[in-house]
Amino acid sequence: MPRQIVQATLDHFGDLGTPSGEDQATALWAVCSDGAGLSPIVGRAGTGKTFLMDAARLAFETANLTLPEERRMRVRGLAPTGIAAMELSAGAGLDAATVDRFLVDLANGTDRLEPGDVVILDESNMLGTRKFARLFEHANQVGAKLIAVGDDRQLQSIDYGGWFRALRLRLGASELTENRRQLDPLDQQAVELIRCRTTAWMSRGGC
Repeated sequence: MPRQIVQATLDHFGDLGTPSGEDQATALWAVCSDGAGLSPIVGRAGTGKTFLMDAARLAFETANLTLPEERRMRVRGLAPTGIAAMELSAGAGLDAATVDRFLVDLANGTDRLEPGDVVILDESNMLGTRKFARLFEHANQVGAKLIAVGDDRQLQSIDYGGWFRALRLRLGASELTENRRQLDPLDQQAVELIRCRTTAWMSRGGC
């Protein structure tokens, strides 16, 4: 994707009074230009993941204006739960569904992925490994791009999980680091402490 489109997207949000931070701009540029079939993004609570997903949607949709119709990208959203899918739709302007619903529709032929499709998966850390494997297989077979957004130090899947953390450790990930939701330093410390305790519980180690 041309850098001008990414910059125009950032400028658009700046004009609306919601300028991006350096970490958000870096992550947006990464997912729009890495050329990878799977792009992980790590963001702790309050760091602006929804903003980034909205910006990514707009960037890919804007890029479509420069492409012939047969090469245009369809941007869609997925989440592990119905509530998360609704929040993704409302916050990022995406046509979002649950992963379960999407996998069923793919299996029975009522939906499909096309080459060049961009799928943004929110709350990736809560998705079971087996379901992710099925989703990734579908995307990989047709050449669709999957953007996996989450935090491996937050709530985990009730199913067999761990793929998101393993992916981050193996491939690396763009990371959102600035807490934009909790402005009070004590609130920020509390959020980080909870995150650290979660990590320690998962690893049975210390913070």
